[in-house]
Amino acid sequence: MPKTLLLLIVLIVGNTAFASNNFDSLYNFANKQASVELAESSLLATTENSEKAKTYYLIGYLYQSKSMYHNSLINYFSALKLYRDLDNQTQCANLLENIGVIFRKAGYHDTAIKYYSQAMDIKLENNDTLGVAWLNYNIGRVYRMNKDKEAAINAFNRSLNIFEQLNDNRSKAATLNEIGLAFQMDGFHSKAIEYFEMAMSIVDGEDRTKREIKSFNNIGYSYLIQGDYGNALNYLKRPIEEKYRIYISNRDMALVHQNVGTIYDSLGEVTSAIEHYNMAFEYSNPNDLNPEYVELCERLKNAYKGRDNAKAFEFSDEVYKAASKLYAIKEKLDELNIQYQTEAANYKLQRDEKQAAMESQKINNLIVQGIVSILAMGIIIALYAIAKKKFGGLHDEINNNGLDIDP
Repeated sequence: MPKTLLLLIVLIVGNTAFASNNFDSLYNFANKQASVELAESSLLATTENSEKAKTYYLIGYLYQSKSMYHNSLINYFSALKLYRDLDNQTQCANLLENIGVIFRKAGYHDTAIKYYSQAMDIKLENNDTLGVAWLNYNIGRVYRMNKDKEAAINAFNRSLNIFEQLNDNRSKAATLNEIGLAFQMDGFHSKAIEYFEMAMSIVDGEDRTKREIKSFNNIGYSYLIQGDYGNALNYLKRPIEEKYRIYISNRDMALVHQNVGTIYDSLGEVTSAIEHYNMAFEYSNPNDLNPEYVELCERLKNAYKGRDNAKAFEFSDEVYKAASKLYAIKEKLDELNIQYQTEAANYKLQRDEKQAAMESQKINNLIVQGIVSILAMGIIIALYAIAKKKFGGLHDEINNNGLDIDP
């Protein structure tokens, strides 16, 4: 968006917003336009920490959707600190989960689990059943990527049980697909295909169409791994049929073409392999924390070698740049994680010290109250004793006088 146009939009929205709420107008417009620039402008329209936190969250989400993970984390951590100070545990849990997703994509699996676990503690305490289900799903994906099939399937089954209780077939299908991938990664291809087919069978309409795209690719990949190229091609070519075009994501399209290219490469049909590799390259996002992009460039380099050395060199250079960029991003994410963990530890220490001081003050107050109560009771007892002695003597005098009067 040109800067002059952006400034004009901000001014127009700002002028009309003062009649109601400047921040809300800017924030809502930025959200609708999915504009990082407008969202950042809305930060200037507020001094409220709750509104700043909300905006940092939006900016982080928009950067994440663009695969700009370093920028995303900077804003997520800014939002998290503010929500933590505001004691908004619900939003803290959501942010911790999103941060975990980014670290999972970056390959920091232990770090991802750490953030997921922190989010899980909050969601369990808040009885957020659906949130717990999706966290188990995300935790399962980490274990799957670590090739820990048993831990992955246990986590997926926990989420599956909740989705079944909620009668959420779309989420259930996504989980069944992940269980299939866990079996596939461990070499149990028949079992994997069974789950991929099951995932397709429980959804209808548009959900079914979208699920078919992933299932066909995954089934085709299982056949590819087993060397059954005929069945592999049969399934892998389905998601790129015309009827799926409006539903398939760029990433899925890239994966399908890369898998088809791999088959032709294995069959020695290099020209067809290059054609599909190039199509995969067109749909790929070099900003994504995805090792598949580096692998794709490596395949293109090897396919062109000896046929078009200029192209081979071009993709060799791309492999180096992509790998270097991936490494640099990971380093930045690592730095942000260490910085946040240090700040979080200091915050926890200060909070614990504050709570300990409050508990100590509470105990001191109870002691003082106890002493005051004892003193008050002592005074009451003393006064009672004095009164008893005084009025008890008078009672005796009355009785004695009565005896004197009795004839």
